[in-house]
Amino acid sequence: MQDLSSVIARMHRLIRNTRSNRAKVVSSPHFQAMLERHHAELDNAVGMIVQRAFALGKGHELKAQTVEAEDVHHEPSQDPIGALIDEHERVVSAMRRAADVAGDFGDLVTEDLLSQRIVFHEQAIPSLRSLGRG
Repeated sequence: MQDLSSVIARMHRLIRNTRSNRAKVVSSPHFQAMLERHHAELDNAVGMIVQRAFALGKGHELKAQTVEAEDVHHEPSQDPIGALIDEHERVVSAMRRAADVAGDFGDLVTEDLLSQRIVFHEQAIPSLRSLGRG
């Protein structure tokens, strides 16, 4: 369960960074639209992962650990796009660890859910990189 808690905490941090970077980068309508789509997708994904945790009977444990992990203070980045790329990479790493654990325990539903979510983040990273160069 700690692995799902870590995923959710990372995703909440990414949601906060996406929201704050959307406010910082006003020069590109394409970037703004992409961040809005990412924000909506992340909100939906967190909900699915939380629902899965509750289905596993670990919802109360998950909530306490996630809130604690989110309360860590982080300095704002001078490079908003680079910060988002870093956060997406951290989410992918946490999801891979959690998917591996789920697979080891034969929890194919959680493993599949996380694998689907990894695809979204792996597609977001090159999109963000291309905007950073443009």
